[in-house]
Amino acid sequence: MIKVMIAEDNIHISKNCFKFLTNDENIKVVSCTLDGEETLKDYFKLQPDVLLLDLNMPNVDGFEVLDYFKAHDLFKQVPVSIITGDSSKEV
Repeated sequence: MIKVMIAEDNIHISKNCFKFLTNDENIKVVSCTLDGEETLKDYFKLQPDVLLLDLNMPNVDGFEVLDYFKAHDLFKQVPVSIITGDSSKEV
C-alpha cells in the first residue's frame, strides 16, 4: 500500500486529488493538509511514501516546506511531487 499525503489549500483541488488517487486500491491517502505548518506536523506523524505539495499555501508555504526538507536531508526519505496553479517562471 502506497501512503500519499496531499498538501493543498484549495479544497476543490484537494478533493479531486483524493478522488483520483483513491480509485487505485494500492494507494491510501493518509492526510489532506491545508497549510505547510500542518503538512510538516502530519508528515512526521504519518511518514507518507509520497507527498503532493502545493507551493502557495497560507502560514508556511510549499517553498518553506521544501527548504525544511532540504535542510534536514528528508528528500531521501519521501518523494515530493509539486502541484500548483502558479504559472510564473520562478516556480
